[in-house]
Amino acid sequence: MVIAWIGYCLLISALLGLAAFASERALGHFRKPVRWAWFAAIIGSVTAPVVAFLAPGLFPSAASPPLATMANLGDLVVAGPGPATLGAAASADPAPGLDAGAVSASLGWAWALLTMGMVVYLARAYWRLRGEMRTWTPSELHGSRVMLSDDRGPAVVGVGCSVVVMPRWISALEERLLRLVFIHEREHQRAGDHRLFAAGIAALVLMPWNVFLWWQVSRLRLAIEFDCDRRVLARGESTRDYADALLAVGSRVSAPLLAAAAFAERKPAVERRLRRMTAPLARLRVTRTLGASGVAALAIILVLGAPRPETAMNAPAAPADGLTLPSEAIEWTEAPVPSAEEIAAADRPVFIPFDTDPVLKNGPEVSRALTEAYPADLKAEGTGGRVELWVYIDETGVVRRSVIKTTSGIDALDRAAMEVAGVMRFQPAMNRDQPTAVWVSQWIMFQVAPAPVETPASGTSQADRPSFIPFDTHPVLQNAGDVQRALQDAYPRDLRDAGIGGRVELWLYVDESGVVANQQVKTPSGHEGLDRGAAEVAEVMRFEPAKNRGEETAVWISQWFTFQVMEGRGPAAPPQPLTINDFTVTGVVVSDVDQDGEADVLVRHGTPIIVVDGEIQGRAAGETLDPLIVVDGVIQAADVALADLRALDIEHVEVLKGSLAREKYGEAARNGVIEITTRK
Repeated sequence: MVIAWIGYCLLISALLGLAAFASERALGHFRKPVRWAWFAAIIGSVTAPVVAFLAPGLFPSAASPPLATMANLGDLVVAGPGPATLGAAASADPAPGLDAGAVSASLGWAWALLTMGMVVYLARAYWRLRGEMRTWTPSELHGSRVMLSDDRGPAVVGVGCSVVVMPRWISALEERLLRLVFIHEREHQRAGDHRLFAAGIAALVLMPWNVFLWWQVSRLRLAIEFDCDRRVLARGESTRDYADALLAVGSRVSAPLLAAAAFAERKPAVERRLRRMTAPLARLRVTRTLGASGVAALAIILVLGAPRPETAMNAPAAPADGLTLPSEAIEWTEAPVPSAEEIAAADRPVFIPFDTDPVLKNGPEVSRALTEAYPADLKAEGTGGRVELWVYIDETGVVRRSVIKTTSGIDALDRAAMEVAGVMRFQPAMNRDQPTAVWVSQWIMFQVAPAPVETPASGTSQADRPSFIPFDTHPVLQNAGDVQRALQDAYPRDLRDAGIGGRVELWLYVDESGVVANQQVKTPSGHEGLDRGAAEVAEVMRFEPAKNRGEETAVWISQWFTFQVMEGRGPAAPPQPLTINDFTVTGVVVSDVDQDGEADVLVRHGTPIIVVDGEIQGRAAGETLDPLIVVDGVIQAADVALADLRALDIEHVEVLKGSLAREKYGEAARNGVIEITTRK
């Protein structure tokens, strides 16, 4: 088992490393941070195998069958090696001197010893560093606290509480170079790069034998430096001076102990950083980025679909005593009493040689059993799940035993799956033209299917109740203006004055001439007055009829009607565009008027209403009460009223009053201004 899991961990690490490398290429073309791709690969290399080991049901698998409607069966999968390896598996003797259990045990001990060795090495390095830190002296550099060592750094040391350490010879550098070295280390400290690197070291402690993980950590360190260089240069620093600083410090590089991030690097790393800083943007970078992103996505998909080894956590448990018998509703014939050898084979899931798969014979009976076995309380709640069983099929095609392989997490569904397995009847598997018993892996899924669309019964007209009628061209409303006025008139005054609104959804039957010939409430508003108002508006609607293959046809459509009340002073919200799915009517309630006697101007039913001291005035109240109307920034003539504008042309309405109106438009705005913006 340890051998299989080491191989699985190496595979996952290699694929995630490939994904991180491709992501680095994609991000690098646009000078974006790349360290996070490698950090994610390191974390995934450790956590993905742990999740697969502890919770195999939560981890996706490429072998899982696709979801289907209602309750159905997945494909049969053989439990064991395939027929192609049958001869070798049956005839080959175990390799002399090779014990798989002993090898796994040895590898397990080697893993533990390597981990302990890493812990001891890091502990010694830590105590050595602690002892050396006692010799460091505090100092200041560009107004910030640093530590001076004999020959360590430049670097950031520490995890929780980090410090910038500088070698004493750093003071010999020119001021321009010294400043860049310090800025670089402070960028590391500010971005928390030392913590990312510490997490990578911790991952190595868990899997010290993982060569791909060592490669990922080394790439993470280099990516940290790439990103830090980019941030420093983004501050406007000179690329030439920064390169000079890299070369000057790189020529006297030291090996900082447990340093999470360091300006000093070995020559190969310095060369890479210099090339990255000075390289121009690549040609066809969009195409290259898309290609690299595709490679990364493919690697992630392969990680999710990688086959996982069997463990004690997900291996089939020993089957329970007794047989899982079929339902009493199904007639079946008892098989002959099995021999001792057959009983031993059926005792637990094992590979039994065969060359022809078993085939399910009683699909309809199994479907009925699935429906009947689905627990009623879970079905009512819409709770479903998938169960994987080990199923033992004897030479007659009868299911003799069934064992839970992957639980659904719900005991009732697991028991229901076991009951369904007992109903199954198979054409038995064959081996060299002889029926043979086999163990197979079988998925059983329970899922609530959506309710089917009702169709009219025989002798019932399509116009009697909502039903689906084929069409390929939607009906189009022709009289939107009439509908808008009908919405205003149909709004019950008592509900509007009380500030009560709501939404009503109707089924509308639009016949071949575009007339609404029938209607039904689909979603009531909760107020009968609003429901009746929506029904009145529906009778006014006229459509360009729907079409099916060029021929006009009657259809049922779903239509929302919204009655909305806005409280406050000033104009109501402008009418919204009318669509086939939603009609809205807006009413206005006057809450107060100005104390200075100036007119408040409100909009209702598409025409202006002038209110003076709480009383609504008409145009007969005198020309002096009319507000100034401005349309798209142009002052209109005195004889122009809001009724002259089509409601559907208005996009925005704003009212100006008092001193604000006079400042903008002069004395002509003494009665207020209505600024109207129309749809261009």
